[in-house]
Amino acid sequence: MLAGPFEQASIEDFGVSTVSMSRTFMGMQGAIPLMKASVAEHQARPSIINISSIYGQIAGGVMRLQRQQRGDQDAPRRWP
Repeated sequence: MLAGPFEQASIEDFGVSTVSMSRTFMGMQGAIPLMKASVAEHQARPSIINISSIYGQIAGGVMRLQRQQRGDQDAPRRWP
């Protein structure tokens, strides 16, 4: 549980330990001031919806297997 407002929390306060989660955290934190401004100016009700895909977790293994099957293990990768 955060002790104060989300936009003032640090990555350590949020408990982020992975690169992908830290990017999500920083993106949300950066969007909050813009969202607050849109509420004040346009009386909007903005939302943040974070989505992900399991393919992001398995893509590296699948791509490696495909390269091995084609026989091009040394081909440059698109993703690390």
